[in-house]
Amino acid sequence: MVIRHRTTKKGLAGDMDFWWKKARYRPCLGYNLDPAQELIEAGKLVERIKSGQLNGGFTRRGGTTMADFQASYLA
Repeated sequence: MVIRHRTTKKGLAGDMDFWWKKARYRPCLGYNLDPAQELIEAGKLVERIKSGQLNGGFTRRGGTTMADFQASYLA
């Protein structure tokens, strides 16, 4: 789990990057939160993800990877 910050019109947004069962979840924790509040919100979201209440995980379903492209390009 990683928490990244970005500046928006609403203030400083905290985004969580979390992997669970080969799916990537990137919910926004909130705006202008202090570090303690971020950890509390992150814990709540992790529990929701693990219990299946929060949908929206992204898994790669195919396509060309850089390794595939490089092998075909250099061939």
